[in-house]
Amino acid sequence: MISPLSPDCFEHNVRYNGSSVLDVPFLSTSSNAAECHYTCLRTRGCDYFAFDPVEQRCYIMDETAMGNRVARDYWVSGPQYCYLPKKGLPGRKAANLLCCR
Repeated sequence: MISPLSPDCFEHNVRYNGSSVLDVPFLSTSSNAAECHYTCLRTRGCDYFAFDPVEQRCYIMDETAMGNRVARDYWVSGPQYCYLPKKGLPGRKAANLLCCR
């Protein structure tokens, strides 16, 4: 089973756009996607993250982010947990979860 911290389900060159779960639209403290993902894991209300490596900004978003995916060079985005539901949508929470692989 893949750890919730595993980058195996990160999407590269994709930016998720969604409502921020923080008082600010982004955090500028992350130096890489794994660190941004970890911030999402420990932030209440976070369902998805998006990391901009050029600006080193970490965006922490709610469930609206998955439906708003855009191509963006160098960005890394992903779900709070690296699991798939039976319907096959990345990162969505469901009662019966399957791991990414």
